[in-house]
Amino acid sequence: MNLNTINKVIMTSSPLIFAMSTPLYSSENTNNSLSNNLKPNAIQYSQPLNYKRFQQRLAKIYSLENNWNGENGCSVDLLVYINTNEFLSKIDSKILDYLKEDEILPTPYGTITLDFEKNNELVSIEIGENQIGFFTDFNLRNNLCSDGLDFPKKNVPESLKEALIYLCNGN
Repeated sequence: MNLNTINKVIMTSSPLIFAMSTPLYSSENTNNSLSNNLKPNAIQYSQPLNYKRFQQRLAKIYSLENNWNGENGCSVDLLVYINTNEFLSKIDSKILDYLKEDEILPTPYGTITLDFEKNNELVSIEIGENQIGFFTDFNLRNNLCSDGLDFPKKNVPESLKEALIYLCNGN
């Protein structure tokens, strides 16, 4: 199997560009050069992202068999695995910095959770075959949650996008 075939199996398609309306750099900065002094937004238009450090963890979760937890836990379906990879490929590396490999977990229901954490604040996302849900645990802001949004193929739901941006930039 050649490398291109392996990438297609793992990613199911070429990496996606995260198509969000947030610009790469703040318009408030008057400096015309793209220096390190500019504060990047949490989520941005960018080149395809390197999220390979999570692929091994996801592959391990996908390989779990039914009853993996000794309490009839369901195995993760291929579509959940694919959806999670697609979701992570849409998230900017600034946000991925707040996700640790050990915070990517299977649930007993066959879904995968991703817990993004910064300064004791949390955005917890659950990805299933057809839907995505999330909740937040923010200290100084109203919390957001959503159950069972249709899984977005091209964009992250606005309320989830808002929560991730706040986590990255808000504290």
